[in-house]
Amino acid sequence: MINCIQKNELDDLSLKQKETVLKGLNGKLGFYKKTGELSYKYNVCPICIDIGSTEKNPKCDKCYLKIGCKEPFIQGFRYDSIKGYQYFTTMRNYLKQKD
Repeated sequence: MINCIQKNELDDLSLKQKETVLKGLNGKLGFYKKTGELSYKYNVCPICIDIGSTEKNPKCDKCYLKIGCKEPFIQGFRYDSIKGYQYFTTMRNYLKQKD
């Protein structure tokens, strides 16, 4: 469910960035398991927090997952929680296998 470009983006993460992304994915997937919903809020995304991005002052140009972050919107599954859960689980599994 993640393509080669997204894999390259994940492979290019520094150790600190990888830890931040995994923290976010674990939080997102844990929230889904509790509520059945996926959150896309700036104020709970560890990457957005790390780079100082907010809804009023987005800093998407500094995001280290530009492709991975936008994919739910580009592919149209932003409001399909099941596809979103599969996507983020695949991303997390890919990062974990790289350990």
